[in-house]
Amino acid sequence: MNDPTWLNLMSICLGLAALVLPVVGGVLLARRGKRWHWCVAVSLAACATSLYGQIAYTRYLVEMEDFSVLMDTQAAVQRSALVLLLAVLLVNGVTAAILETRTKTANKQKPTKL
Repeated sequence: MNDPTWLNLMSICLGLAALVLPVVGGVLLARRGKRWHWCVAVSLAACATSLYGQIAYTRYLVEMEDFSVLMDTQAAVQRSALVLLLAVLLVNGVTAAILETRTKTANKQKPTKL
């Protein structure tokens, strides 16, 4: 794969998946009474892989000595990486807090069979 544009596409797709997965997957699994915690872990892994894609693309630009592109885009890449990281952490934290309290509330309301 000599064309590194797939790194940018991978970063965008994984970044979006990292934002959507905990909400959609976690809620769907929690409604069925299944374990939803893995959605949070996969979301964080997708975020990390997305950020790695941007680091790899930056390395490619350095190897190609395309410093004008680096100077033009590095500030935007840095801001978007920060926004993605904070958004994923916030979405995962809020989703985990909501689903954890719902799970505890649902377990308290279940009658015990004797």
